Amino acid sequence: MGYFGGLGAGKGWNKYFFIITPDEFKKIFDIKSNYVINNQRMPIEYTSTSFDELVSNYSKYYQKIKSGTIFDQKTDWDLATILYISFVHDMKLCEYEICPDPKYKLIDFIEPFPSISPFAIHRWKTRIAVDIANPEGYIGLGLYYPKFVSYDHENYEYIHSTPEYIGFKVYNDLVNKIKSITVGCKMKFDNILRRPRIKISPNSIDDINNNEYLSRNKIVVLPPSKRKNRVPSR
Repeated sequence: MGYFGGLGAGKGWNKYFFIITPDEFKKIFDIKSNYVINNQRMPIEYTSTSFDELVSNYSKYYQKIKSGTIFDQKTDWDLATILYISFVHDMKLCEYEICPDPKYKLIDFIEPFPSISPFAIHRWKTRIAVDIANPEGYIGLGLYYPKFVSYDHENYEYIHSTPEYIGFKVYNDLVNKIKSITVGCKMKFDNILRRPRIKISPNSIDDINNNEYLSRNKIVVLPPSKRKNRVPSR
C-alpha cells in the first residue's frame, strides 16, 4: 500500500534547504528514528542505516563538497545516494518488493515520513536556481515532507493533507532545530547579491566557499551581517 507524495511536478511539498557541519548534523539528527535509504534498490538483507553510519556518510559527502574538486557523477554518485534517507518511526510501516534480480529489493512506505537528500544549485546568468538536477552543484541537504498524499489502494483518487501524521511533527521539529543554528544564505557574484532559499550554519561558510562549483562560477557565500546595537529610546 504505497502512496504518492505532493501534487505532481514538485508541487505540494514542504522543503527546507540547509548547509551544516558534520558535528552539527550529528546533534540535530540524533532522534528516535530508524534511518532508511529510499528511492533506490537495496540489497535484500538491508533493513536500515545505523546512526553512526549515517553521520559518517554525511561527513564523507561534506568533505567532498568542500574539497575544491568537482563532484563527478560517475565516481562520486554513491556519496549522494546513500544520503537519500527517510526517518521512519515504525518499521512496520515499511513495505518491500523483490526486484527482478532477487538479490535486491525496493522499499516503500505505508505513510509519509520526512526525508533528506542532497540538493544542488545552478547559476544561470544572474539567477541561482535551488533544488535542481545538477550534481556538480551539490552544496547541502534538503529536508522534505509532503503536504498532501494520495494512496494506491484508493487508486490515487483522493488527496489527504498530512498534518495528522507523526512525520509532520518530526519534520517541523527538525526544521526548528536547523533554524536555531543557521542564518539565511547570501551569495554574491558579479556584484550581484542573491538570497536563495537556503539556510547555512556560520560554521560552514568558510568550508562551502571552497566548493568547486561555487569557485568556478565566482559565487561567494557572505558571512552573516553583524547586528547593530540599538540605541535605547529616552
